[in-house]
Amino acid sequence: MAISFFGAVGLVFLVCGISWARRSQAALRWLAVLGLGLGCIAGAQAACNYTSGSTTGTSVAIAGTGAPNAVGLCLTNDVVRWGLYGQAAGGGNPNVIASTYFPIAGTSAASPTNLSISTSKATYTLLPVGSGVDFPEYTIRLDSQTSPGSDTITLWYASDCSSSLGSCTSSGTTNTSFAITIALPGPTITSISPTSGPTSGGTPVVLTGTNFTGVTAVTFGAAAASFTVNSATQITATAPAGSAGTVDVRVTTAGGTSATSAADQFTYVAAPTVTSISPTAGPVAGGTTVVITGSGFSGTTSVVFGGAAATGFTVNSATQITATAPAGSAGTVDVRVTTAGGTSATSAADQYTYVAAPAVTSISPTAGPTGGGTSVTITGTSFTGATAVSFGAAAATGFTVNSATSIAATAPAGTGTVDVRVTTTGGTSATSAADQFTYVPAPTVTSISPTAGPTGGGTSVTITGTNFTGATAVTFGATAATGFTINSATQITATAPAGTGTVDVRVTTVGGTSATSAADQFTYVAAPTVTSISPTAGPAIGGTTVTITGTNLSAATAVTFGATAATGFTVNSATQVTATAPAGTGTVDVRVTTVGGTSATSAADQFTYVPAPTVTSISPTSGLSVGGTTVTITGTNLSGTTAVTFGATAATGFTVNSATQITATAPAGSAGTVDVRVTTVGGTSATSAADQFTYVAAPTVTSISPTAGPITGGTSVIVTGTNLAGTTAVTFGATAATGFTVNSATQITATAPAGSAGTVDVRVTTVGGTSATSAADQYTYVAAPTVTSISPTAGPTGGGTSVTVMGTNFTGATAVSFGAAPATGFTVNSATQITATVPAGTGTVDVRVTTVGGTSATSAADQFTYVAAPAVTSISPTAGPTGGGTSVTITGTNFTGATAVSFGAAPATGFTVNSATQITATAPAGTGTVDVRVTTTGGTSATSASDQFTYVVRQTGAITTAVGGGTVSAQIVSGSASCAIDTTNTVAFTPPLFDGGVAPYGGLKIRLTGCTAGETVRVAVTWPDLAGRTARKYGKTPTSSGATVWYTPNNMVIAGNTVSYDITDNGLGDDTFTGADGVINDPVVPLILSSAQGIPTLSNWALAVLAGLMLFGFWGVRRARWV
Repeated sequence: MAISFFGAVGLVFLVCGISWARRSQAALRWLAVLGLGLGCIAGAQAACNYTSGSTTGTSVAIAGTGAPNAVGLCLTNDVVRWGLYGQAAGGGNPNVIASTYFPIAGTSAASPTNLSISTSKATYTLLPVGSGVDFPEYTIRLDSQTSPGSDTITLWYASDCSSSLGSCTSSGTTNTSFAITIALPGPTITSISPTSGPTSGGTPVVLTGTNFTGVTAVTFGAAAASFTVNSATQITATAPAGSAGTVDVRVTTAGGTSATSAADQFTYVAAPTVTSISPTAGPVAGGTTVVITGSGFSGTTSVVFGGAAATGFTVNSATQITATAPAGSAGTVDVRVTTAGGTSATSAADQYTYVAAPAVTSISPTAGPTGGGTSVTITGTSFTGATAVSFGAAAATGFTVNSATSIAATAPAGTGTVDVRVTTTGGTSATSAADQFTYVPAPTVTSISPTAGPTGGGTSVTITGTNFTGATAVTFGATAATGFTINSATQITATAPAGTGTVDVRVTTVGGTSATSAADQFTYVAAPTVTSISPTAGPAIGGTTVTITGTNLSAATAVTFGATAATGFTVNSATQVTATAPAGTGTVDVRVTTVGGTSATSAADQFTYVPAPTVTSISPTSGLSVGGTTVTITGTNLSGTTAVTFGATAATGFTVNSATQITATAPAGSAGTVDVRVTTVGGTSATSAADQFTYVAAPTVTSISPTAGPITGGTSVIVTGTNLAGTTAVTFGATAATGFTVNSATQITATAPAGSAGTVDVRVTTVGGTSATSAADQYTYVAAPTVTSISPTAGPTGGGTSVTVMGTNFTGATAVSFGAAPATGFTVNSATQITATVPAGTGTVDVRVTTVGGTSATSAADQFTYVAAPAVTSISPTAGPTGGGTSVTITGTNFTGATAVSFGAAPATGFTVNSATQITATAPAGTGTVDVRVTTTGGTSATSASDQFTYVVRQTGAITTAVGGGTVSAQIVSGSASCAIDTTNTVAFTPPLFDGGVAPYGGLKIRLTGCTAGETVRVAVTWPDLAGRTARKYGKTPTSSGATVWYTPNNMVIAGNTVSYDITDNGLGDDTFTGADGVINDPVVPLILSSAQGIPTLSNWALAVLAGLMLFGFWGVRRARWV
């Protein structure tokens, strides 16, 4: 890459001019300028990989195809004047490349062009370096290659061109050939991975090297491999089958076959073999250390037992491995070893057998005495070859293996519960609930409860003690308990058998029988008898004191009347008990219970319950509070009635018609409800809803709600008061209610009939009379409201508009609605005006007012229209200068009647509504990116990425010049709206010297961004003083074939101190040539340019001085290579 005066190839504008004042010593100044200029030119010259002083030919070597491998050839023989061109001898239009000083073609300088050459082996591109001053140079690039070895290309030069600036044409010169012999590249291998694999082949091997393009073969030794060329430096090949040993991997291309080296060696490794393993068996749980013997074990990568990898392994040598067996299932598996050479084949020699551990599934019996000696049958699996049977930590006294599933063992002495475990070569059985054997100590009885019971037996006795688990018998003396339950190791519940006297209660388990003691003694007691009771009858509600006479009544624990326990009792003696009868019915036996049992039933113990009367209904159920109402009472057990009461007051009189009916006369009473009750020797009837009689007083109305309603009627009115039960009529003024329901004695719900506007009394009528009028019962008929107008009549769909509603009868308004939606809020200003806040909605709706008089009817006068908010879907253009003034077309919806357009917080300078979907607005001044929003009566458009407008910088401020003092500024004269000056990267700089000129103010690097790709932009740069000056650019152009040249800016105009010109993205004026990307880099430098001046003829002495100046010029300038 050629290096410009700024360290990179760039386009440089040069505004030139030089003062020729003081022309004395001009020759000396010219020599100095020329020396420095030649030094700069030499600094830009590309590097020489090969240098030749021959005039007939030379040799070069190219490492590979493409630009990175191109080589530079420099021709240094000054005997001839080189007019080098590539053509057949005598051909026309020579491609003259370079002369001693400048490129020439005929009598004028020419830009060199590239030369493409094809041979039978390859194609080349020769890129001439046209700026050399000492010697011509070619960059030779190999583009493609079809054959290996060396190749020759021939160039021509005009050997008799004697003048560097004279007339040298192909027709007037002698064509002399110049042969370039080229050593073509072949492939090389620098590494392979992996470097080994099995003899069976199939290993994917990655080859790394150079010149792999056009590979025709890959071989492993003499065997061909299949392969894929990934890139010019990488191949993936599949190793073919081979014999154990090391071979070279070689690559063949059109450039030849790679040479062998240690870097390309691949080793075939033979598969391992297993000849024996030891031991050959182990438990299924794994963990056995197994020694594997065989061959080819070096570099082992895995050892498997069947399908499971060894838990771990150690390669002891090429013939031995020590591996730890993993867990496995019972059975035989192959032990196999894997190395880079493959996996060992299976054989009888590598078989390893997993032996299942024994398992105990049950034992019988599961318990025995602590002294041992119990014969226990053990059932399970894998018992063959059992070597031990243990009871906990103690070995069995002896055992016999009956089969693979059964062992007979003798329990040793022990305590507690232990696991019975079997051991074989497969391990020891795991513990479980199924193998547990319990050592049982002899039981003891520490207490019994109760300690006595009837001789007939049947007493449930709780026995407390120790070691009761597994009890096999409980005895009362010599007699076994009728039954027993082991509640726990310390408690048994047993049923005493029949018996007499005092006996020992004993418990027997597998541990023995409990010893006798005072603590286990149980006494049999004789049952009581009842010979008479007094009295023999009483009320069903109980409470009768009954004296019971009999025998064996001492220590009575219960007295029952039938199935019901006496309310209480007292044992007076062994022959008498006094008990209180509980509630009951019918005739029952009175029985006494002691520890000896319960007395037998007989006619002597019978007690009869007499039931109390019941009232099931009365008729009528109400009457005047003055009394005198004849009431028929229906019920049960009414025979022998002694009294009838109405509340606390006795009936004026009554007659018992039958056991189920009485006729009574109600006494006087206060308004209210009382119970009618009947009393007999069986008691007094219980109160219930069925016996209630109501004394009725005249009704009163204490309040109504609501107190007003529409004149059309239909209002549901709650009437509150007293004595409302049995209401027969409700009236609103003189008109009966449309209907009514008596909710209770204090509340009625009535439906108001239609009425005229005004106030009326609500009155209730019952059998007690009609309620008196009062202020509390007044109800007002209210006329319905009407809406005559609303203002405004429209608003946004989002709601929030404050609307004034005009009409009549608005007092007490309870609701304002917009269509079906209630107003967000409202205020009743007067009977004719309401202010309401509109809710969200769409379309046209009726605004209606609701009062107790009803809801206003709809009409055209109450209609409110929801207007949709505007939306902005796009703007064009989307950017403009910060000073404003850009005409922006806004596209969207609902623009009709737009009242404002804003750019961020600033209003547009002006706008025109073109249609409901388009507005043209003028952007105000601003900065950054803002949202363009439209406001109508429907609201303001929401912000989005579609409405964003960006203010771009089109003019810089004053920038201090890098040289000479003063300021410089730049601006965009014309270009797309988004095209902006990047003020951060628009900076002043100091340029290098220019041949024949000087930069009085330095330079300015201008960077434009956001431009339309490929567009032409006109810029203007203002300098401190441009009087009498012109402008140039130094850099690449679209026609310079990558070379850096001086040229005049496109459409340049200098007016005063401002120079204006056109620059094109990725075209003339763009410093980058990185493609049409909307970014333009444009360094500009003002120069004072001299008039043309010839190069003086120098003496030998002057040439020596010039050489020194050139060396000075070369200092500090780095050389670069053109690729």
